[in-house]
Amino acid sequence: RNLKRSPSMTDLVVPPKELNDVIANCLRDAGLQSDMAEDTAKILTEADLLGHRTHGLAMVPTYLDCLGDGSMAKSGQPDVLNERGSVANYVPEDFWQHNDAMGIEFARGCIFKCKFCAYPLIGKNKNDESYLRSKQSIKQELQKNYELFGTTRYVIADDTFNERTDKLQVIADAIEELDLDLQFSAYIRIDLVARFPEQIELLRKINVCSWFLGIESLNPHAAKAIGKGMHKEEIYRTVLDAKQAFQGKLNIFGSFIVGLPYDDA
Repeated sequence: RNLKRSPSMTDLVVPPKELNDVIANCLRDAGLQSDMAEDTAKILTEADLLGHRTHGLAMVPTYLDCLGDGSMAKSGQPDVLNERGSVANYVPEDFWQHNDAMGIEFARGCIFKCKFCAYPLIGKNKNDESYLRSKQSIKQELQKNYELFGTTRYVIADDTFNERTDKLQVIADAIEELDLDLQFSAYIRIDLVARFPEQIELLRKINVCSWFLGIESLNPHAAKAIGKGMHKEEIYRTVLDAKQAFQGKLNIFGSFIVGLPYDDA
């Protein structure tokens, strides 16, 4: 029912919802707690959809065997040892050195839908403020890392750090209240900097002194085909404006994709 062969007749095509239900029922029949069976089935189905087939449906026989021989618990609830915001809680035993560049995250997901991107958390609502961190949360993490390890250098993990100007303002305010000399590198959308030039000053205040720009192509037709239609003249002008605002203390790196539609020799 609801199954069909692919055109090659070599693979069985199963709708994701039906695959999810089959896995969940198998796990429940083996004795796994119902809600845990649902969560496990969802994770394994998503793994297959993302192409990680070794960690998707292929794991079901192993899980069933473990449930059968008792090596996997069939029920239970986690114990909450420490409840805080979604930040990295480092401890002295992590052995960070003061000159190491530590990862930090201010938001997850991306508001854009670039046509070449296979990242699952794209196209989030740009007006959704639920993912934004508070100024106090930001200050606590930066201060704690400095007290533990002397950390002053960070690599920002956000897919698009400058997706919202108000987000940058909160971070800039938090850093201004800390008596720390911090440096950051981040993924920046140069078209947003061009559209909202006030971001340059905020990025300077935060001291994002290394920008990684996903330019992808200077060919306007190729860039437009993948959802990045900024002309190279505007890219040059915005980069020069930023360099001037940072008084030369700004490193800019660009990434490019070779072989896009409309690319030529």
